[in-house]
Amino acid sequence: MNVPAMRPTLADLLSVEARPPGGGGTPGERSKSGHREVPQFRDDARSAGLSFIFNNGATAQGQLPETMSGGVGLLDYDGDGFLDVYFVQGGTFPPTALRSSGDRLYRNRGNGTFEDVTHASKLDEVRGGYGHGVTVADYDNDGHPDLFVTRWRGYALYRNRGDGTFEDLTERAGLGGDRDWPTSAAFADLDDDGDLDLYVAHYLAWDSDQPTVCRSPSNGRVIACEPLKFAACPDHLYRNDDGRFVDVTHEAGIDDHDGRGLGVVAADLNEDGKLDLFVANDGTANYLFLNRGGLRFEEAGHESGVAAAGGGGYRAGMGVALGDLNGDGHSDLAVTNYYGESSTFYQNLGGGQFTDRTSAFGLASPSRYRLGFGIAFLDADADGRLDLLTVNGHLFDEGGGTPYAMPAQLFLTDSRGRLVDIGAAAGPPFLVPRVGRGLAIGDLDNDGRPDAVIVDNRGPAAYLHNRGPAARSIAIRLQGTTSNRDAIGARVTVESGGRRQVVERFGGGSYQSSGDPRLHFGLGVADRAERVEVRWPSGRVEMFRNLAADFDYLLREGDPAPRQIPRRVR
Repeated sequence: MNVPAMRPTLADLLSVEARPPGGGGTPGERSKSGHREVPQFRDDARSAGLSFIFNNGATAQGQLPETMSGGVGLLDYDGDGFLDVYFVQGGTFPPTALRSSGDRLYRNRGNGTFEDVTHASKLDEVRGGYGHGVTVADYDNDGHPDLFVTRWRGYALYRNRGDGTFEDLTERAGLGGDRDWPTSAAFADLDDDGDLDLYVAHYLAWDSDQPTVCRSPSNGRVIACEPLKFAACPDHLYRNDDGRFVDVTHEAGIDDHDGRGLGVVAADLNEDGKLDLFVANDGTANYLFLNRGGLRFEEAGHESGVAAAGGGGYRAGMGVALGDLNGDGHSDLAVTNYYGESSTFYQNLGGGQFTDRTSAFGLASPSRYRLGFGIAFLDADADGRLDLLTVNGHLFDEGGGTPYAMPAQLFLTDSRGRLVDIGAAAGPPFLVPRVGRGLAIGDLDNDGRPDAVIVDNRGPAAYLHNRGPAARSIAIRLQGTTSNRDAIGARVTVESGGRRQVVERFGGGSYQSSGDPRLHFGLGVADRAERVEVRWPSGRVEMFRNLAADFDYLLREGDPAPRQIPRRVR
């Protein structure tokens, strides 16, 4: 893809001259006035009943775990077709005693509002602790999404019983005990046996009883400590053996001696049919563990081009996004980093090779003076091209000219394939400074437009409700039979209106958060997806034709008849 040297402006993005790469107009790209419409978001958290407020347990010592916490997961826990929201809670730090969980589960009523069902789901009865993040997956293949929560010095696995309640199976599943400092996690079938294994990223060795206090050299104020001053905690890989997780880290070749892991994604990054693992590390080389089969991995971050930035320096990797930004059929990576570094965009060249194209795609300058955490690709305006959303916020309030709270950023892909920060043009939520951490993308109101849920490390959560413009789309829910039921590792290709989109069902992603399990495809004004190909994790390939726009579809492995699901069923 040819990317010009000139950086586009917002006016370029909105102009009548907007054309997709290769020329010609894209259906839905221009309104009747001849200008591309910009998606509009509003924060509906309060009016919708998502009243969650994160408590980071801030202390005078400025303990590092306080600054890194806050995750959110989206799941349809009751099977009614609407995404519900699970927030991980912090609390007093360090935790003074074992207590019931302060996490919250909000049920989506399907009418634009949510209700707190933490008590009804029995999640207030499980043992709690200071929470960091959450990932969602059906680890036991029973058709009900389960919750894996990372907490200070521990894991928690909550099994969905399928009757509206959860049970704590942490100990029975082999995940109990002291687990130092886990952060983000990813479920994926890494050994191709049809069930989901688990990778957990871990950060660093922190003494919460005798914490190190770090101060700004300029004014003496307490600040977050430099992570490289502390020993790294190794990541862990667990094989799923009939619902019990066995630590196979070392025999699998996951050698993590100096990585302070904060973000992880499981996907087929070298396109050999096996799921690999990319880990964003803070201050040292990122990892790319290539799956060599037989649950054996080879670390190839430097050889693949993702260990460092293009200039050769390691960055403070936080969150990870995966998606085919430039439409060439290869899944690219984007990583949020520290203030002054900019986020990084790694273009996938195929064959397991990546290159840093951050500046070429317009991401370097607008993200440089943001400290990013949650990050995700999404098609915000359903035009068939991926956009990018990041949430930002510093680790401490040093004073002076460096901001602590920072607005989220929405980058739309322009006609030349470059990312443009459209700022307040997308609505008031992008003017609100937050200490952003977790980010989950999903269609919460089933209107075909992706929404976002954001965790603020020191305040109320935000629900960025996508209100337009209207455009056509389809969403695909995959159900494996021979493959794992969640179909993590599947690859879906949609052709519509002359555009080809490739989306991979991946594990993990963002920062300590978990998004919509459905795959969303913007179609502009096209009335159908002419061709849909699913390459299942089992290797089976199936074809579907002429799927009408503005519906969700359930595609079941081995079933030639797609199930059409109307939107706004209530």
